[in-house]
Amino acid sequence: MMAFAGTNVSLSQPDIMQKLTERIDDLKQRIAAWGKRIRRYTERSTRFNQNRLFQSDQKRLYKSLERPMVSGTGPVPNQADTVAFWRSLWSEPVNHNEGPWTEVVASQCAGITPMDPVTITPDDVAEAVRRAPNWKSPGLDGLHHYWLKGFVSIENMFNQLGGGTNNPNKDVEVTSPPDDTVSSLEFSPPSVPQTFLVAGSWDCRVRCWEVEASGKTVPKAAQAMDGPVLDVAWHDDGTKVFMASTDKSVKCWDLAANQCVQVAAHDAPVKTCHWIKAPNYNCLMTASWDKTLKFWDTRSAVPVMTMNLSERCYCADVDYPMAVVGTADRGICLYTLEGKPAEFKRVESPLKYQHRCIAIFRDKKTKQPTGFALGSVEGRVAIQYVNPANPKDNFTFKCHRTGAGTTGSFQDIYAVNDIAFHPVHGTLATVGSDGSFSFWDKDARTKLKSSETLDQPLTKCAFNHSGQIFAYAVGYDWSKGHEHFNPAKKNYIFLRPCFDDLKPRTT
Repeated sequence: MMAFAGTNVSLSQPDIMQKLTERIDDLKQRIAAWGKRIRRYTERSTRFNQNRLFQSDQKRLYKSLERPMVSGTGPVPNQADTVAFWRSLWSEPVNHNEGPWTEVVASQCAGITPMDPVTITPDDVAEAVRRAPNWKSPGLDGLHHYWLKGFVSIENMFNQLGGGTNNPNKDVEVTSPPDDTVSSLEFSPPSVPQTFLVAGSWDCRVRCWEVEASGKTVPKAAQAMDGPVLDVAWHDDGTKVFMASTDKSVKCWDLAANQCVQVAAHDAPVKTCHWIKAPNYNCLMTASWDKTLKFWDTRSAVPVMTMNLSERCYCADVDYPMAVVGTADRGICLYTLEGKPAEFKRVESPLKYQHRCIAIFRDKKTKQPTGFALGSVEGRVAIQYVNPANPKDNFTFKCHRTGAGTTGSFQDIYAVNDIAFHPVHGTLATVGSDGSFSFWDKDARTKLKSSETLDQPLTKCAFNHSGQIFAYAVGYDWSKGHEHFNPAKKNYIFLRPCFDDLKPRTT
């Protein structure tokens, strides 16, 4: 009776069996339709959640994909039977009797002009994938274009593209590099679906390239400042780039409009700039050789806060809710950015020589900023925790040194020009004036990889937000004086696939 609720069907009707059959068929169709709608919703929801997880925590996504799927309770296929089945299809020759109809078709097609051969290159495939809508799946496998873009075979393509350069590491050269030494290098944030790279240089210009899925780089735009550019920083939405210069100003470059406007100023060259995105405020942090640290609302010409430094700023880094600044007197100032910026404490430098670079690292479990790595001109890096559980957690290690390691022998010691932490693995990269880069695991206190040495210093480095690409700049850093400057040598930026090289050492 419940099957006929809401209808005019009565059990006393003579054609009750026919109507009952029709009603049952109608209900089956409705159930099937609702089942399809539920499956479609589940699939879309799964894809959406995987997309979000891929952008925020790739490690968790990969682990979730590795979980075994329960597909039935039947017996496991026999390996020998499986091999024999596929071998009969692919390995054993079979003679087919095509029949006389094939000759008839061949005679009918004899007058047709053959089509010219079509050669599809890797560039053609890369361009087609780049233009394809993210959430369409034209193939029978149902694979969306988003995954084709995210899981391309980067390493093979990079090896093909990098084969023609004079780089002994066979890395990919960025096209149209700056005309002078690169002073800053930054990849676009995760909010941008494509991968862009910006570089500031001593030629007073900032350039932007798109890094395609194939590994090729396409110059997009450039902007000039009135002095050499010392630092660049992305806005968190990826639409703007901030540029700090020796002309004592910081400008905001609107990439869509390709226009610049000044948003900050100091009384001396501006050494660093960082965009801060906090839950209750957004601001630009700038540090200068005028011995001040300033925080700016970019809509105002007056800083919202100014803090005095003990000396000129030589290096700085920001990873909310932490900021750190290294000064010319080898001072280190830590700042908390929660609520509003405030000085947290000052730390005595563990290094005896001038600071060159600094980078904040995160705790592997909590994913919160917990310390920093500091590099100096003496070929040494210090790993420092803000609140170490054990004083022995803080340590230093030597790097970017050449020469014999025997007792009493001399070493050539080079500056550590930049440090960058891998966004997924938490391992780090250093580049130095010796012309090499090295990958390190600070927790295992070991070197993961060393590069072949180039004929010029490496000045800056950066990882893209997914940790798949490592970029480094090559150019003269004047560490050996003007007598070693060779104007005939070109400046370079190179890219290399790096995800596997930076994996932590297993214990």
